[in-house]
Amino acid sequence: STNSDIYVMNLTSGAIKNITIRNRGYDAGPIYTRDGKQIIYRSQATAGFEADRWRLMAYDRATGVSVELAKGFDLQVDDVALSPDERTLYAASRDEVWALDVGTPGVLVDAHLIAVLEDGGFGVASLAVDGAGDVVAAAGARVWTLAPSGAVLDEFRVPTTVRDVAPV
Repeated sequence: STNSDIYVMNLTSGAIKNITIRNRGYDAGPIYTRDGKQIIYRSQATAGFEADRWRLMAYDRATGVSVELAKGFDLQVDDVALSPDERTLYAASRDEVWALDVGTPGVLVDAHLIAVLEDGGFGVASLAVDGAGDVVAAAGARVWTLAPSGAVLDEFRVPTTVRDVAPV
């Protein structure tokens, strides 16, 4: 099936809620905002269409409503990370890393390409942001640390393909 949902669970009561029940496509990669008010995730809208574009969504935990965060950003979103101040969303799209400035949810203020990274045909598989606001990205068997501007601060190879990064 190409329908996958995101659930939240109250650890005290055990209550479970499907937050993407209205979407019949695939939903994945949830991350909470620091204040816990929203959950950012990737979503495909069309059921049964595996090549559908991954969109960025925000689920408002108070209202129970999801909105597309960056309407007008028509590239596939393979992974996403939030800047420490949560004013910038970094999005991986194939071998590119984009900085997206979103105003009111759904309103894309600015989108600019900050880096093109690839390793042997592998695009960017994972993004994370460290406490200083630098972006960590992995593609193939390489990992980069980028300044928010996209300037390469560090780059190294590892012995195998990297799927996820988590800076410490």
